[in-house]
Amino acid sequence: METDNRRFTRTSRNWHSCSRLFGVGNAISLMWLALCTLPVIWFLWFAFRHVQFDSIMRTVPEKVVVLKEAKQLFESEGLYSSVSYFDGRLGKPSWNSRVLVCDRYELSVFFVFNYSGFEITHLEPPTITLAELESIDVVQNAASSEPNISIRYKQNFRVEITLEEWKTLVESEGDFSKIGVDLNCDLPVENIQYLPWKKWHRSN
Repeated sequence: METDNRRFTRTSRNWHSCSRLFGVGNAISLMWLALCTLPVIWFLWFAFRHVQFDSIMRTVPEKVVVLKEAKQLFESEGLYSSVSYFDGRLGKPSWNSRVLVCDRYELSVFFVFNYSGFEITHLEPPTITLAELESIDVVQNAASSEPNISIRYKQNFRVEITLEEWKTLVESEGDFSKIGVDLNCDLPVENIQYLPWKKWHRSN
């Protein structure tokens, strides 16, 4: 109770100080102005961040050489991308792009980056990997319109592609045998359309 009284007394003093400085009417007006302005500021901030995020998603695949080359190599499949930690609070902004190869393999390009405004200011060397899908099981969920997806990858098949090997891959127009990787393109995986990253942003 004593704590509440002290808090009330402190609040009253602040109110009277404000009233003496601006006048009671002006103090109330300032209070309402702050209450009305704050939502507008938040709205403008979130609108800016949305436009900023959309701009980064659209422009990065056109400016980062590896992504641009991946998009050209596998144009018919499409390049799907997502960004983690865009606000930078819980981690560094990270880019992840994936493309399907032979309806059986996932080619992934991952890198950490920094940005200012609408431009990329720093880009760490990308990590390029190739993984083989073994199966995609789909079970309809009665409690949801979205089915349960179970993805299994082939063990002992995860190829890390160096930038030098990537250069060879680009020059050979996507011939993985040129970098010592033999693909089984005659055995597509079923339910490939249910891959979760197929819902990511697609670069046209």
